Amino acid sequence: MQKRFWIAGGMLLVMAILISVVLRSTGGDEHPARVVACVNKVDAHPRPQEDWQPAIVDMQIYTGGRVRTGAASSARLELPQAVVRLAADTIFTVKKSVTQGDKLLTTLFLEDGRLWANLTAGQPHEFTVETGNAVAAVRDTRLSVWVTETQTLVSVAEGTVTLTAQEQSVDVVAGQQAVVAQDRPPSSPEPMSDEERGLWATQGGMPELAPPTPTPTPEPTCAQPVSSLVSWWSGDGNAMDFQGGNHGTLKNGAGFASGLVDQAFSFDGVNDWVWTPGTHIDGLQQLSIEAWVKLNSLPSHRIERFVTLTGEKAVLRYDGLSGSDQLHFYMMIDGRLRHVRADGVLHTGVFHHVAGTYDGRVMRLYLDGVQVGSLAVSGKVGRGSDVELSSSFSETLNGLLDEVGIYDRALSAAEIGEIFDACSAK
Repeated sequence: MQKRFWIAGGMLLVMAILISVVLRSTGGDEHPARVVACVNKVDAHPRPQEDWQPAIVDMQIYTGGRVRTGAASSARLELPQAVVRLAADTIFTVKKSVTQGDKLLTTLFLEDGRLWANLTAGQPHEFTVETGNAVAAVRDTRLSVWVTETQTLVSVAEGTVTLTAQEQSVDVVAGQQAVVAQDRPPSSPEPMSDEERGLWATQGGMPELAPPTPTPTPEPTCAQPVSSLVSWWSGDGNAMDFQGGNHGTLKNGAGFASGLVDQAFSFDGVNDWVWTPGTHIDGLQQLSIEAWVKLNSLPSHRIERFVTLTGEKAVLRYDGLSGSDQLHFYMMIDGRLRHVRADGVLHTGVFHHVAGTYDGRVMRLYLDGVQVGSLAVSGKVGRGSDVELSSSFSETLNGLLDEVGIYDRALSAAEIGEIFDACSAK
């Protein structure tokens, strides 16, 4: 019987996973990891004293050795009774891989990025992935651990996991998930979300956990140019991305309310937001962001974000600090923030269509189908691996957000106008 789990890691929130399974004896003391596959840019230093060098198949990674993957790259390594796969932009260290008595001891340290690990049955095995301040003790299980900058989420497909943090523990059983926020004890277990079930189905090797297909599955409304659409969140009672699969997670009480088209994301302006992964968004050098927003207020003392491509890659927001009722679009280009602003254009209690585009030469800002600002600028667009609706920081939206779309090119003024005309007629 195989026991599998996948583990995703982020730099700021750290955790450790302890997995005990029964494995067949291999004997010996140290067991270096062996590189069995490399895709694109993969570097390693096999021992701590060695320099980084290109990784190759059959390279041995000894205690203290490290492996890192670049963008759009991956690597696969074999350890005794385990296979580890590293995703893009990941750095990890082999801290320990030895036999003591009849037990295998494996400890890995995940510095950044994401890894998946598959364990096989046999000899007693203490398998640990460290990233810092939580421990998941596993019994006959298949689990997922997902580490972001703000929290760790553990979900269980089979068996039981005892999740411990801040000297408090909870048992998470099959079909449940629990969260450990920064410097907090674990949350009470709850049923696995549809978003988490979808990840199990597509990445965790358990298609039977796929959530029910929404009925009916919506088609892009408001005349989106689907050929260039990377992600689309309709906000119709869920945070699913019906174009690119970047399904979101509601945070801190974010919810839904009646929107422009069916339902919309609803935010209270305190601390609620929606997080989504940004697959196919990080590398965009041309783009468009568009959404419908209904503001409850226009306070002069604060900023409210609509859509953020993290790393300040691209942001659409209301800025009450820099102008009166100001619509603000900015991007990170050649390491500098470049801004387009339009004062006195936003109003409360009505849905506005907002859009920002960049074609590699000009940033353009649109309101209700009309261009209201532009900036000529060329250069390399910064990276942004995730997407936030509202904001995870202090610039939280107080209002509704509907029909959010991200595109891999700059939509034309005519296309922006068509979207506005189609939706405003609903």
